[in-house]
Amino acid sequence: MKILLVEDDESSRQIVCDILEKDVYEIKACPDGESGMQMIEQSEWDLVILDIMLPGKDGFDLLKKVKSLHRFTPVLMFTVLQEKENIIKAYLMGVDDFINKPFDRWEFLARVRSLLNLRRSYMQLEETRNVVLSLARTVEAKDPYTRGHSERVGEYSRMIAEELGFASDKCEHLYWAGILHDVGKINVPGEILTKPSKLTDEEYEKIKLHPEISYKICSGLRTLKEALPAVKYHHERWDGKGYPEGLEGKNIPAEARIMAVADAYDAMTSDRSYRKALPHAKVMEILCSGKGSQWQDSVVDALLKTIDKEA
Repeated sequence: MKILLVEDDESSRQIVCDILEKDVYEIKACPDGESGMQMIEQSEWDLVILDIMLPGKDGFDLLKKVKSLHRFTPVLMFTVLQEKENIIKAYLMGVDDFINKPFDRWEFLARVRSLLNLRRSYMQLEETRNVVLSLARTVEAKDPYTRGHSERVGEYSRMIAEELGFASDKCEHLYWAGILHDVGKINVPGEILTKPSKLTDEEYEKIKLHPEISYKICSGLRTLKEALPAVKYHHERWDGKGYPEGLEGKNIPAEARIMAVADAYDAMTSDRSYRKALPHAKVMEILCSGKGSQWQDSVVDALLKTIDKEA
């Protein structure tokens, strides 16, 4: 694990290096803010340890740079008990932990190990998400007309949820649900996905299986379990005529009601193998005419407001 230390006091710098090197960490020590900034800009670190008061650029400047470039890199800052205002400022900027000077060796080492464990967890989550993105893009590669569809549905879903006042974590879950919602189409033959004419009843039944297949594929991803209701039920309709279970009204999970609108909007505004993208006015007409039957009124209204803001 690579650790960057930025500390202007030579004795403190040497003590920290001795502790960390004995615990078999790779450490780079910088004596001032300018050299520390260069190291942050040049490399990604598993942990950054900063003093608040530094010659040149101070600890706050470096903290801001770390969090802007590498949001999954934890930051530990040295402080003293009298620096209450600085502590509050650093927390608001995203610092992960503090340790008071002078510090106990074992407390310091425990905090370092804890933050490095946090870093490992962040990276494992990021790897899971990269696998999910790769899977979604693999599915879309079967049908060039849907390239980028899943990510756009995720973005639209997140924007609608924000407009409706959902908490930020729920909005993030909806983004990932959008990425995942069509992965079940990996089980659908490519000639059906790209067919330029109307599907037969048998072909349509195969297409209708994809939400449940998506759900089964994703059910083992514990870090994304909050996304699963939208994945499974995004083709349900407000009037109960959708699939896979024919849920009606508020029996449909709220996340799925949002994704149903986002999915439909992106499908209508994109080229498909069987038709060109519909004109904007026509899409708006279809969405409004489907309020209260295919989609929940308030969700359609939230999408329309979002589109107006983006225009």
